[in-house]
Amino acid sequence: MLFGWMKSLIMYLIISGIVINLSPGKSYKRYLSLFSGLIVIIIVASPLTYIFDVSIGDMDDITGGLYESMEAQSSMDGIYDYYDCGMRAAMMNTLKEAGINPDNIDITTDMDNRVLGCRVYISGKPREEQGLSMDMESAYALEDEKIKNILKQVYILEQDSIYIVRR
Repeated sequence: MLFGWMKSLIMYLIISGIVINLSPGKSYKRYLSLFSGLIVIIIVASPLTYIFDVSIGDMDDITGGLYESMEAQSSMDGIYDYYDCGMRAAMMNTLKEAGINPDNIDITTDMDNRVLGCRVYISGKPREEQGLSMDMESAYALEDEKIKNILKQVYILEQDSIYIVRR
């Protein structure tokens, strides 16, 4: 093993010396010397893997822990998604009980699953309030205010973080 390592080091030094001396300009010689010096460092350091008994399998064990932690993080992302789905369904049911039929609700949460805000998508005309006759703009504004008040009271959201999107 030691003889093979010395033989490859000597052969590399001879070949790199020939290539460096045959290079056409001084600027190329500088870069070739730098590159060959880096390779010499790698060749000289290669017996250290035998001294410290580091093998490819050991490196796989070290990096395996990294992959396992990355997989755990991706499964946590799935948990956040399930939480959002449950919260979305609860918000939709709350609004349906109040007589409002949202098409969809998008929820924004932080890493601690605190609801930062939501966007409620509604299509169609607002429901006529009991005995009130008003123009459509007032009816939309009244329904938007009703949605914001319900979500604010039940889910403790700031009114500024609730957005109503009409389709």
